[in-house]
Amino acid sequence: MADRHRPCGPAAMSVAGAATVSLPSWSEPDQAFVAEVPELEGCMADGTTQGDALRNVETAIDEWIETAGALGREIPKPKGRLLHA
Repeated sequence: MADRHRPCGPAAMSVAGAATVSLPSWSEPDQAFVAEVPELEGCMADGTTQGDALRNVETAIDEWIETAGALGREIPKPKGRLLHA
């Protein structure tokens, strides 16, 4: 099912110098590409294409930060570095 949140593969990239996002990889169970944000626990998104997954994870990051702020939780500073190659 597309546009759900689920963990994915290890390759990673920095998006616009912000949070590190895993390069979207194909998830057979979800039948979708999935991207994860290791710096933000549980933050991930998927899409029907790799580009969709990256666009969707940007929304997931915004929502994660907004929710953490509303709950008074610590928001980690972006590392913006390659975690895995």
